[in-house]
Amino acid sequence: MSTAKPSRRVTAKGGVSRAGAKAKISGRADLGHVQVGKRPSSPAFLAVLGVVWIAVGLVAAFGLHASWRLVPTVVAIGIGLF
Repeated sequence: MSTAKPSRRVTAKGGVSRAGAKAKISGRADLGHVQVGKRPSSPAFLAVLGVVWIAVGLVAAFGLHASWRLVPTVVAIGIGLF
């Protein structure tokens, strides 16, 4: 009496994965590189965002009257330059 464990094979015996076999059966063509998820931000938007953070740093440098105004100034300008 043999108690063989079931196979944990991922691909079919012919070497084609199930997804590849389904694509061939359905007749769908490979779409190549497809962007999944949210698209990257545009460089112009990132530049505007950097300028806004630098402006926030300048407002913090000249607008705050507390003795610790150096900290928010350095943080905001650092974010804008990064």
